[in-house]
Amino acid sequence: MQKRLQRSRTEKMVAGVCGGLAEYFGVDPTLVRAVFAVVTVLGGAGVLLYFVLWAVMPLEPPSPYLPGRPTDGSSRPGRRRGSSLAES
Repeated sequence: MQKRLQRSRTEKMVAGVCGGLAEYFGVDPTLVRAVFAVVTVLGGAGVLLYFVLWAVMPLEPPSPYLPGRPTDGSSRPGRRRGSSLAES
């Protein structure tokens, strides 16, 4: 399968741009985030570049087996359909 540059759904803190770049280049997302922080501090271009990439990069298609995603159809992790706070 061919690699595609796309925003990550799993490695995301804001929009998944740094996570997507990290997955594409095969590096740690923390390293990409650090590079963006340094570029931002040194001249402010990091913020502009981030927003441009956010607008241009497509979002990774949803996967049925995303980590942390509930598999029982509920909207919140850790809660089952029909359960309430009084029951827990």
